[in-house]
Amino acid sequence: MSVADHTASQDEVVTDRHAIIQRAWAAVNAFMASGDVEAGAFLRELARAAACSPSVTPLSSPALILTHAICSFIQGKMTAGSLLLVSILNRVFCLQDVPTALARPINADRPTDLSELLHFYVGCLNTPQALPDAVQTQLTLCVSSLLLLQIDKMNVIDTLLILFDGTVPVSGPSAHFFLKFFAGLMTVLGDRRVLLGPVRRSSQRLCVQKNVHLILNVQIEAGTFDVHAATVIQAISFLSDCTMQSPQEVDPHFWTQLPASSLWETAMQQLKSGAPTEVALEVVCSALRAITQIDTFSQLLLTSAFSTVLEREPASPLEAVCMCRVITSAMESCIATVVLELTPEHELYQKFAYGARVLLDVLGQGIQKPWVSGTEELALVVCEGIHVLTQVLTPTVVPPMEDTDCPEDYAIVVDDIHRENQRKCESLTMLLEFIHGCRTTLLVLLERFSTYDLKCVADYLNKNEIDEFAVRFDELPVSLFVAYERLCKLLFPITQCGTQHSEIERLFSKANIVLTAWNAELAYRTLTLDLDYSAPHALERMSDALLVPAVVRRFQCHWSNDERAHLVSTLTEQLRNFTTVSINLESAVAVSEGLRLLGAPAEPRLVEALWYGVQINCGEARTLRWSLAAHLRTLLPPGSLPCDILVDDCTLALLLSTTLSTMHDVWRVIDALQRMEPDSEYSSQSAENVASWVRLYVEQALSANAMAKPLTNDPSIHELEHYSCAVRRWCNANPLHYRVTWRLAKALNCADAADVLAEGLEVFILETVQKYQMEWCNEKEYFSVFVLETLASSQHASRLLEILLYIIHIPSTCFTNIDLTYRLRAVLRGGNALLQKSCVIDNGRLMKLFCLSVHEYQLLQQNLVSALVEAEVSDNEWLSQELLEELTRFSQVTLRATHFPKEVPEWLLTIRNAVDEYEIKNLLKSRLTVLSKPMV
Repeated sequence: MSVADHTASQDEVVTDRHAIIQRAWAAVNAFMASGDVEAGAFLRELARAAACSPSVTPLSSPALILTHAICSFIQGKMTAGSLLLVSILNRVFCLQDVPTALARPINADRPTDLSELLHFYVGCLNTPQALPDAVQTQLTLCVSSLLLLQIDKMNVIDTLLILFDGTVPVSGPSAHFFLKFFAGLMTVLGDRRVLLGPVRRSSQRLCVQKNVHLILNVQIEAGTFDVHAATVIQAISFLSDCTMQSPQEVDPHFWTQLPASSLWETAMQQLKSGAPTEVALEVVCSALRAITQIDTFSQLLLTSAFSTVLEREPASPLEAVCMCRVITSAMESCIATVVLELTPEHELYQKFAYGARVLLDVLGQGIQKPWVSGTEELALVVCEGIHVLTQVLTPTVVPPMEDTDCPEDYAIVVDDIHRENQRKCESLTMLLEFIHGCRTTLLVLLERFSTYDLKCVADYLNKNEIDEFAVRFDELPVSLFVAYERLCKLLFPITQCGTQHSEIERLFSKANIVLTAWNAELAYRTLTLDLDYSAPHALERMSDALLVPAVVRRFQCHWSNDERAHLVSTLTEQLRNFTTVSINLESAVAVSEGLRLLGAPAEPRLVEALWYGVQINCGEARTLRWSLAAHLRTLLPPGSLPCDILVDDCTLALLLSTTLSTMHDVWRVIDALQRMEPDSEYSSQSAENVASWVRLYVEQALSANAMAKPLTNDPSIHELEHYSCAVRRWCNANPLHYRVTWRLAKALNCADAADVLAEGLEVFILETVQKYQMEWCNEKEYFSVFVLETLASSQHASRLLEILLYIIHIPSTCFTNIDLTYRLRAVLRGGNALLQKSCVIDNGRLMKLFCLSVHEYQLLQQNLVSALVEAEVSDNEWLSQELLEELTRFSQVTLRATHFPKEVPEWLLTIRNAVDEYEIKNLLKSRLTVLSKPMV
């Protein structure tokens, strides 16, 4: 090549880079201005393409864009937000695209040297003008990722130290960046989405874990403590990752150096001041929680922490919270070791004993005076300590032996469990006085629960059963209740029967469900006490009944048939009391739910009690009445509802829709539905009941009269026509009630139902989209299987197709990211219905919908915003998989085409020629091939 040709080639490269930068800036501006999806997709593809090169250097597109972005920011020509976007693009490049490229087989497209790129990002962080913290965070992760991806044989710690001339910097900016890079290494190693490979990840993780002590060489300077402490907190957690060893065994040097480190001394000084920062308190608690072995250095840590927080009385609730958090953290990790291996005369044993008394005293303060907002946190911390302690002391259940288990190995495991359980039992015996004291105090506190407290507990239990590993609860009543339950379950096997019996008898005399809800037998005896309704018994206190559903849900499988029958009788009498004597709808609803869970039969006493309940004047709390009505409707026979009942529309619809006996009842329900909330589950249920009854009514009438007279004169035919007209009028008058409309249309014949559904869906979509009222997360409620299949198999299939095309053309700026996904799911489900059910649809238009859907799917997969999401990615994987399944099924539309035009995209032919669904999925998941506008 001549010199002129070489110069011309270089000029072309520079021109290409300049063009890339210009296009990238246009995409950045478009994305920052309006969240443009295609701009984000372009930037993502730019980063991905840059990684598919044997030479990944500072001249690669993301790095080149970053260089210009930093220069523009320093010159004041770029905002911090735009710079952050570019830095995020680089982080995605280094943590996703480069590792993916390195994971490919060795060939010409695989990067071979990342050292230049590594030093480039280090240089960016060392710019004379400090970059925003958020930008530094992104670039730090770039450096950490590239450190782990180095091709040479050096371990990651040696590579890191080379950046600092081979030694750990102890002060200045270099020390700050050393801590940041080290924290970044731990972050990247813990992120399974970064494709490091199992061997590299394992070896480098072990290397980092063995060298965690290096971060303690950095000295604390003004303003550096928080960064240093945060790194140590992360490191202590990192020491437990993917290892059977304890943190003290993984890196012993860390624990020998920690007591004398400047970090620990500074943390102790802050604790002594009484007002430590959250990060200072957390670094102390994290270190104490990680101690499992008592040696010289761990004793120094424990003793210094205890001495610091216990040397004086806390002057404020905040100081008391700090003190309790330190005590509970220490007890969490090594309480068993302390009480079993140290004598009562040992200094550390005495400090633990004193700390336990402090926790018990703090808990008892709630008996003397109620906790207020400033002291609730203190009680929550103490309860958290009790939760952890019960978990530590609870015996491990021996797992059953499986067919594939080796008998010798299983015997070893069982022996280890028995040995550990014996150790726990001995520890519990030593701590019995403290545990009993905690339970007694909690019992008194639970006896004093207000209605609000019991409602908090009931709401929590009704929504989810308590996680046995949960130790932190937002509501104090829930935390107190769970702590009491766990202590009872822990103590029950070793508590003397006489003491247990006398205490339980005392609880029975008060009939406190909240005190016996932890045991099936005790809860049953409490619920079935014979109550004198003239006396103010505890169960008659309205608040106690709120726990009935939770208790029944917990233990109904533990009770015999006779016990359940007796409990139904008792609760029925209690319900009658709440609806006729001690009027309280909230308690009545709770007891009603308990009876429903028990499958109580429709006996007169129960029906009567519920009947009185739905007629009580409840003011604005109508949902309580509706709950009773929902139960009552399951017990009423057809035609049993009086015509003159005076209740609200929802109650009337609920009761009447399940007791229909004539078409007149149907008209009454349809009339009531107009004034109900269209999105209410009660509206949907009532409409379903009406349609089911009408369909059955007409079928039975036709069957009975088929042999008696011509069908054309059958009154049931006219009634069905009347019903069809009523549904049409109802649909026109209530366009936003579409989820009710399509349910009412289930009783119509296919042609009439399709007419109603097509007209209603068009109006509903137009109105909700134009007013931004469409709830795309509920798209299956509007585009139900019945709606899609009915329209697709009718003469209105083309109208459904036009609706889907209208939806897919709505600008993406009108949607949130998750709504874009739900929008596409609705389109794909509709397209598949047309593909499977319709014989009259225009294949060209359906092909267009498929192409648009593929384009939208690819944009969603490449959307830069989705790449920014961290924690939520895994939560949406199921939805992404569902989209892929639907799109794969929709790809069958390509087989319908008899010929393709010359301008057809190549990817469409590839999909058509795919061997099976597996190949189609791989094509759709592969690198973006549809950046241009799809075929129209």
